[in-house]
Amino acid sequence: SPMRLNAISIMIASRGEMYIDIDYLTYKVRKNIVIFVVEHCTGVNIRMSYDFKGLHMVASKEQIRDIMKDMDKTPNFWKPQQMYPFFALEDTDARLLLEHIQRIRKGIADNEHPFYRNIIRNELAIFLMQFISIKTREDRPETVKVGPKEEIVRQFIPLLIENFRKEHEVTFYSGELCITSEYLSKILKGFSGKTANNWISDAMIYEAKILLRRQDTKVQLVADELNFSGHSYSGKS
Repeated sequence: SPMRLNAISIMIASRGEMYIDIDYLTYKVRKNIVIFVVEHCTGVNIRMSYDFKGLHMVASKEQIRDIMKDMDKTPNFWKPQQMYPFFALEDTDARLLLEHIQRIRKGIADNEHPFYRNIIRNELAIFLMQFISIKTREDRPETVKVGPKEEIVRQFIPLLIENFRKEHEVTFYSGELCITSEYLSKILKGFSGKTANNWISDAMIYEAKILLRRQDTKVQLVADELNFSGHSYSGKS
């Protein structure tokens, strides 16, 4: 089922394969691939191979911010990761991060220790420093090359996430990007196999499923919040 992660998520694969949908794009995860997701991203439909293995760490934004305020140098850790919420690790870096996550797990398990919270906080701080160091190295400008079409997609995704609840017409998004609706759909179709209208419809459907998971949410309230009645689910651009 679709879900919205209100936390920081770092997943490192050590073997096998996994497919995960994040913000309406599908990513393939294999050995030594890190998936790094900041809060409020929408994840749905995780599929794993029978031999998949990896470690997944989730921490609240408050906990991370509390730790990072004591660090000397911290890049924009909260920078949106749309389109590129992943990067590959060298074997030595992968082993290092996996070992630190195991140390955090061990600290969490030893909840009778008199310094339980201090140990977890310190282990998490060490992990974050190692992770940020590695990620900063991977984020160097020369390592990421984005063409003009990819740049349009990169701008479209956060625009969609911010506005899809109220703005259902392709013309709104193409206007914000200063291109025609036809060209926007052509770019998205070539990139993902889905037209702009498909992207908008999928975002609304995923959001409806997330809202309907709440026991006290009525269908009509969801329809009103997302303005379903004003949207046409045709296959047009």
